[in-house]
Amino acid sequence: MRNFGLTLAIVLAVGLLCACSERHKPEQYEMIWIEVGLWSIKVRPDGSGHYGFGSRGFDMAEFPAGTFDFAQLVEQMSKDLRTKSSSSRKYRVILDPKGDASGTVLYSRDQSTVRAVFERAFAAATNDRVEQLRKDHPPFR
Repeated sequence: MRNFGLTLAIVLAVGLLCACSERHKPEQYEMIWIEVGLWSIKVRPDGSGHYGFGSRGFDMAEFPAGTFDFAQLVEQMSKDLRTKSSSSRKYRVILDPKGDASGTVLYSRDQSTVRAVFERAFAAATNDRVEQLRKDHPPFR
């Protein structure tokens, strides 16, 4: 009976690992969103997207296709994602699947990767309004 319990635990653990790795295949998603406070960035599979502050359209900037490698970004962000928020997991990541399914809200604590994503987007596109918002409300302090 003891061996059965151990075998069952191993099978469940392997199944869980497989399910988690299946869930974050880049080709399953049409967009990845990353949120830091009131700042957000949305990246599409062609590497284009936009970032901005709040929800008003004129507080955003568009960056062109090829700015990001979408598959690499999804894989990199997936390394640290969890389903629950905590004081150390303050970056929201939403993987928006293809089709009609709703996106999954996950949380990351990987500030270096999140910061690098925002810095790349800032370098690729900006406007006067967004620059002022970055000065007044920096996403990272």
